[in-house]
Amino acid sequence: MIFNSEDEAEDAIVEALLRGVRDWGEEAFALSQEYVPVVKGTLKNSGEFQILTDGVHIVYHAPYAWVRENVVPKKTAQVAPRGTFYFKRADEKADLIGSIMNSLKRLE
Repeated sequence: MIFNSEDEAEDAIVEALLRGVRDWGEEAFALSQEYVPVVKGTLKNSGEFQILTDGVHIVYHAPYAWVRENVVPKKTAQVAPRGTFYFKRADEKADLIGSIMNSLKRLE
């Protein structure tokens, strides 16, 4: 891709980087929705994904979301497919660098 100015090139790169972060955010949120524990669906339904001007915002609003994400239940030492560390596991599986690189490749 040929740019007419340095500013135009910089704007295109910044937009590509943001697009990569947004793609990663969508993937991470989708994965967290697969991993989040479900009894009644309150926690899963409280999940929210927002695209911001400078990135993404992913949050679970249920009052016990932090505990379910960060505290391993005493009953089990293992992590089930749905259960503790649901967002951490989604974040590890979603490929932030790959998303950004794919977005930058689109500039070519």
